[in-house]
Amino acid sequence: MTDVTIQHWHLKVDHEATKKAYQEADEQCICLECQNFREASAQLDDAILQFATQLGIDLMNPCRLSAFEVEGDAVMYAGHYCVQGEIIQGEIDAWDIIVGQHCFALTQEGDVTKEFSGETFEISFEVVFPKVLVTK
Repeated sequence: MTDVTIQHWHLKVDHEATKKAYQEADEQCICLECQNFREASAQLDDAILQFATQLGIDLMNPCRLSAFEVEGDAVMYAGHYCVQGEIIQGEIDAWDIIVGQHCFALTQEGDVTKEFSGETFEISFEVVFPKVLVTK
């Protein structure tokens, strides 16, 4: 396990186990909202990519994802990523880390949808993305 500090979060993360769980994930959802999420995620800046790398998560493949239309041509996404490891320090269920457009919170709901071999926690997120896929 590797010690990871992100702002005021102190975590122990098993990068290899986390990456492996994401690589072995089931097929990705092909609904329009999920496709739009992945397309918009592919255009993210370095700060959010570095955040994901520190945790070993696949930004394009959250464990849970919900989509909500907002005014204009935008979609608010809420969901979470799973990480194998443990929370050493950090407030649970508080939207207390902002990286780029993303708001993140530590959670321990046990809502793990990927195959992990040890203790896990979730990192919940909310983000608003434009609709980048055009429907006919």
